Amino acid sequence: MNKHLQQRDIQIKHDRDTQQTDQWLKSQGLSIDAFTEIDTLLLQAQQIAHNCLKHHGRLLSESEARVLNQFLQRLQKKALRRCIKPAQAYKVMNIGKSLNRRVFKQYKQTQAK
Repeated sequence: MNKHLQQRDIQIKHDRDTQQTDQWLKSQGLSIDAFTEIDTLLLQAQQIAHNCLKHHGRLLSESEARVLNQFLQRLQKKALRRCIKPAQAYKVMNIGKSLNRRVFKQYKQTQAK
């Protein structure tokens, strides 16, 4: 009887942990199925694009926001996903890097005041 209770507790903990992981991935703009289908470089770029648009969209120029949105839209469709080149992922990552610099400059200015 004790063994069955332990197995049940392990299963409950596993289910809870899986649910928390799924929620975190969703909050980062990633899907669970994406890990088997999408290259890790594209997953990193997807996370960067999602976070840039979600948290600092007001600091993006119109062209930067358009590039990020187009990248995310292409990533959602299998047929278009195959056409994405690493250069496009690096472009998204460069936008994220420049946005982080702008955010840090604003942070330094608010700390100096």
